[in-house]
Amino acid sequence: MPSTSPEVILALNTADRDTALRWVSLFAGELRWFKVGLPLFVRYGPQILEDLRKEGARRLFLDAKLHEIPSVMRLTVEALQDMPVDMMTLHLLAGHVAIEEALQGWQRSDHRPLFVGVTLLSSMDARALSSILPDPIPPHEWSLHLAYLADRLRLDGVVASGDVAVEIKEKLPHRILVVPGIRWNTQKPDDQRRILTPAEAASAGFEYLVVGRPLTHVADPLRALQELKRQLQEAGGGQTS
Repeated sequence: MPSTSPEVILALNTADRDTALRWVSLFAGELRWFKVGLPLFVRYGPQILEDLRKEGARRLFLDAKLHEIPSVMRLTVEALQDMPVDMMTLHLLAGHVAIEEALQGWQRSDHRPLFVGVTLLSSMDARALSSILPDPIPPHEWSLHLAYLADRLRLDGVVASGDVAVEIKEKLPHRILVVPGIRWNTQKPDDQRRILTPAEAASAGFEYLVVGRPLTHVADPLRALQELKRQLQEAGGGQTS
């Protein structure tokens, strides 16, 4: 069992600037990390990152899931160098050449974000995967295959959800695991298909947990966060931020 609990990253799953800033203001005293997805970044551009930082976000995770041809991957990462980004996602389906080009695109020596590879979206289950692959394989095998690719390319870590993240951590303990799909208590079902409880996540030794709606779309967000932290600490024996 790990000596410390995972660090919680709040997912700013909104396309509205004021809503995102309000969430950061509310949680900044409790959490360091905040995840910016495509809706916010596409609508407001790099300025939203600066605004979130000013509001109190100490660490920003840009979840753009970059997936392009190698030259565009490199140019995109080069363009991100002047932005306050502390972690970013590269989709492993882009392939090893594109991932290598992306990594070479970051040339700043004074700061380097964590580069984490996306294996399979947490909304994808076996049925969804079988609809797009001619020879379907189980989601956990698909994710594990791509996780090994991330390891060979020396990415800092992998984004994976559900029970496959447990297996990846066992196989690749030296890589960071960023895990979405954390649910607890009696939360309503949503588009996350492969989920874990906080106790399962903490016991597995993951470094980061991405949590959105269970904290932002509840009557008392800070109370929900304290309950999450309590469950993580009881299972992991440490701190969450």
